[in-house]
Amino acid sequence: MSNIPLARTTILEALKLTDDPMLTRYLRLALKHMHREQPVRKASPHARHMTREIAQQIRTYAPAHPDECMRTIGRRFGVDGGRVSEALNGKW
Repeated sequence: MSNIPLARTTILEALKLTDDPMLTRYLRLALKHMHREQPVRKASPHARHMTREIAQQIRTYAPAHPDECMRTIGRRFGVDGGRVSEALNGKW
C-alpha cells in the first residue's frame, strides 16, 4: 500500500477513536485534501480509428514510398504513426 492510501486509512481509524471535536475537524480537513483528481485528457484525439481497409491501404502505400516515415504515412491516412507500424507488421 502506498503512503497516501495508508495515511487515509490511519486518519479514518483515528476519526473512529476520537471524541475531540477540534481533532475531528482537522482530521476531516486532512481527508478532504487526500484524494486523487480524475484524469483529464489534455487534447482531444485527432486520429481516426484504424480499420482493416485503412491498414490494407497503408500496406499497399508504404512499400511504394520507402522514404516516407511512419508519421508522414499516418498523417496521409489520418491515423497515428504507431498504427502504421502495427499495420505494416500485420497486427491489423
